Amino acid sequence: MRFQPPKLPVVKTIKQQTNSKSKKGKKGKGGKGKNGKTKKKKQVHIRYPKTFYVDTPLLNDDGSIKTDDTTGDVQYEREYGYYTCYHIAHRKLWKQHLLEEQNNTIAEIQQLEEEAKAKKELAEAEAKAKAAARRSKKRQKKK
Repeated sequence: MRFQPPKLPVVKTIKQQTNSKSKKGKKGKGGKGKNGKTKKKKQVHIRYPKTFYVDTPLLNDDGSIKTDDTTGDVQYEREYGYYTCYHIAHRKLWKQHLLEEQNNTIAEIQQLEEEAKAKKELAEAEAKAKAAARRSKKRQKKK
């Protein structure tokens, strides 16, 4: 299962301001619309939350990802933090960095699991070979 960071809620509010005083006597476009009225200016304000959270997977003592015994789902812990102007300014780059690190971490975990599996298979093969050698020694002693 691939971990996706939560999307931050962004609320946009649009305020319209009109300039009710029109300047008479000046000719030209000077901010006037079709009917000689001044154009409306729109300002967009984006509000960001003061805090944010990230669900991080829990790890066992050996460094493997902790799963629920009954369902087999990954167990997560919710971590909270303050959302500062630094986070807002570098949001896209941090997201890109975290996704790259996530891919690297997943690749490292898969490599470690493959190495552990290979070691386990090698240990099982050695144990079988030792057991076979013991059996052959016992057969030779009985004869």
